[in-house]
Amino acid sequence: MTPLFLSPHNAWKMSIPIFAHPSFLNKTALLSSPDRQAIYKCVEKLRNKQWDAGLRAKRLKGFSQRIWEARTDRGDRLLFTFGREGIRLWELASHDDVERMNRRSFTEDSPFVSYPSLEDAPSLQENESLSDWIERDLEEDSFLPIEIDQELWRPLDREELLRLSHGDDLVHKIELRLTEEQKKLVEKPGNILLSGTAGSGKTTVAVFRLLDLANRNSGKILYLAQNPWLVRYARDLFEELLPADRREDETIWKHIFFKSVQEVAGEMFKEAPQPVGYPFFKLLFKRWPDRVLPPATAWSEIRSIVKGACLDPSRDFLDKESYLNIGKKRAPDLQEFRPELFRNAERYQKHLMDHRMLDAVDLIRRALRSLTSEERGGYAAILLDEVQDFTELHLELAFRLLDRSGTLFCTGDLNQVINPSGFRWEEVKKQFFRRSMAIPELKSLSTNFRSAGSIVELSEGLLEFRQRLLGGLSERAQSACLQSGDIPGLIENTVEKKEIFEAIRGMAGDSAVLVRSETEKERIFFETGCEFVFTVEEAKGLEFDTVLIWDFFNGEKDLWNKSLRGKILAKDRPALRYEINLLYVAATRPRRKLRIFDPGGLLWEEPELRGKTIEVRVEDLSSLAHPLSPAEWGERGSYFFAHEFFDQAITCFQRAGEKELASRARAAKNEQSGNWAEAARIYEEMGDRPAFGRCFAHKLEAEGKNEAAAFQWLALDCLEKAQAIARKSKNRELLGLIEAASLEKNEDFAGAAKKYEQLSRFDQAAENWELEGEKSRAAIARWQAYRKEATPERLHWFEKAAEGGNVHSQFFLSLIFASLDGEKARHWTKLAAQGGHAEAQYHLGIIENDAAWFYKASEQGHPEAQLKLACLFSEE
Repeated sequence: MTPLFLSPHNAWKMSIPIFAHPSFLNKTALLSSPDRQAIYKCVEKLRNKQWDAGLRAKRLKGFSQRIWEARTDRGDRLLFTFGREGIRLWELASHDDVERMNRRSFTEDSPFVSYPSLEDAPSLQENESLSDWIERDLEEDSFLPIEIDQELWRPLDREELLRLSHGDDLVHKIELRLTEEQKKLVEKPGNILLSGTAGSGKTTVAVFRLLDLANRNSGKILYLAQNPWLVRYARDLFEELLPADRREDETIWKHIFFKSVQEVAGEMFKEAPQPVGYPFFKLLFKRWPDRVLPPATAWSEIRSIVKGACLDPSRDFLDKESYLNIGKKRAPDLQEFRPELFRNAERYQKHLMDHRMLDAVDLIRRALRSLTSEERGGYAAILLDEVQDFTELHLELAFRLLDRSGTLFCTGDLNQVINPSGFRWEEVKKQFFRRSMAIPELKSLSTNFRSAGSIVELSEGLLEFRQRLLGGLSERAQSACLQSGDIPGLIENTVEKKEIFEAIRGMAGDSAVLVRSETEKERIFFETGCEFVFTVEEAKGLEFDTVLIWDFFNGEKDLWNKSLRGKILAKDRPALRYEINLLYVAATRPRRKLRIFDPGGLLWEEPELRGKTIEVRVEDLSSLAHPLSPAEWGERGSYFFAHEFFDQAITCFQRAGEKELASRARAAKNEQSGNWAEAARIYEEMGDRPAFGRCFAHKLEAEGKNEAAAFQWLALDCLEKAQAIARKSKNRELLGLIEAASLEKNEDFAGAAKKYEQLSRFDQAAENWELEGEKSRAAIARWQAYRKEATPERLHWFEKAAEGGNVHSQFFLSLIFASLDGEKARHWTKLAAQGGHAEAQYHLGIIENDAAWFYKASEQGHPEAQLKLACLFSEE
């Protein structure tokens, strides 16, 4: 690293260079636009040396480092230091944060800890001002000679300050700067498996890797993830990396692709309906008798193993014997429940088949069926992001899409797997082994870019606690963090629940309450009317600014009490592992602030967690209701919509004033829950005809109107679904139409035309003859259509076209008048023949017994005319 400026006098001559730490940038990027402008107004004063312009700057006491603070208009403290190179902006903190950092010597919450101590800083004289200090140091040339790490610190000139203050700079731009650890992974050749906990920058590394591959490789490259929101996020990051002049270059998108698994499978299986997911399964599960396991656990086992571990494309799921005998390492905690889970899988799959539905695993299977045994997708490289969301069948598809010499880059997080049926890196490695490919080494990331250091520290303590009690493997949390924030707070035990409910009522869309069960979620909604309450299972994969974990231990108090007293039994271990996994996921959802309501206070004095929380008063929860601008509400609405949390999306869009988006979310909610009539009504009001048609078809089907439903699916080009319903109705005409449409879709236009003619659908037959290049047969089909539905108006327009010189219309009129008016028929035939219409030339040759017309038609390849000429020549 090299100092950016050699002389302090030159550096400070006009204005002071400003450098910002990612912690400062990330925190300010989360503020509303007015608050952000207040912060950067303060920074601009520092840059322009306006020491006495209301900054109220002073040096902080009690630190070995020479640290200064300046108060902003919003009452926050801007923490900064001086160096030979300029001013460094470290942190934005409240007064309480500053006091706490003072007490803890920055070891918990501040990035200062990794930088040199400034113990040799001269002491400040009584009543000495910032201006006095700077002037004295300018005279003594004693600025601190600390060098700037250009990879970490961001220079802020005036233009950059303006852009940041007006919100044009997104949080993820900070992430577009790689650490040395990340750079090595980006540039490492071959296949890579990369583990990292939430916020470790896995997606950022994947996107940089994609760009690096694109610069060195002309082949197709695919970024692939389960979550559509993550796919869009990754594409946005990629576009940020591109030079401005290349962002509008369409050619780049001919070999770089960002897709969800559903998109890829849908392109391969074009008739696929919208797949159902966990919300639909949960509705079914609640109706079944003899339920023992939670719905999320049953869903995970059925999706991941019963269906997802079946790699035979011809089967929908494993047979019972294979499932019951599957290796004990796959979900060992569920061995005794496997018979019940298999029954649930059978019920679920039967319901899907009876109603012609698919889930995401079925969609992958259909896509694989469309590939031949040797067929491949031809991608030179594929980047699988958040691979813990993939089943074995998903991995099978990814490997089949990869060119034989292609490379895979997989990111994942073992700690985000809550249920025992979840992801194992061994399943990924097995895919390499099965293909006789070298098994890549598992790499790990060690820095957290998203969550506050205090939250990461608590999360790591939970992993250490789990390790002590249960053993086993885990992805260790990060050793370094770039974000600061409050220490996780335990709400004081004396508080009444109704006081907390009051704080929850006005909660902002980037905050959340996380609960254990659906029952507790419904109760809190009943008490508060707040939509931003989620079960921990639901919240997996979501991110929030602030999270309140609600009464987590209440549901399993006996289990936790036994565990903490050291009396855990072997049979209790699966349940305890699930509990700790659940708590870990809950604790890693917030970026900045974590609050915990735990009346029992069971866990927090365990050795691994002691000192990692503080007690806070209920008034502290007022931060849950911090104001959001309409634009910010809209962003949260889009975020929830992409994750299919439609109730939350509706609320956010309404507060953003986005009525149409709120309507779309309402329609999507009804569609998700099978309320087809209401969904169709909303889509129709919005003018979304395809979505209306889809829901209307489902409505007809639900009402038992099979023929009407089949016709609707046919109109939507969903031929397989239409055919399945038509077979029920035994309507031969409908089945024939579907067969013709299928031939047409497969570009067998001649076959489709003949089938349409058999069904007396002459207009459709004519269209297909034209696509086949058979203009004459198209004209005959149109004549047949005319005879079937003759009207004076149709005749009028054909005559207009014929008079204008259209030879096809001229020949068409000759056919119409053949049995009505011989002279008119001859007139139009001759005009068409003279215009070069081969069929007319052949007909005119017959009428006039003139071989010259046969010859002209033969020259255009007319087979009957050629045969006629051959016969004439043989007679000679």
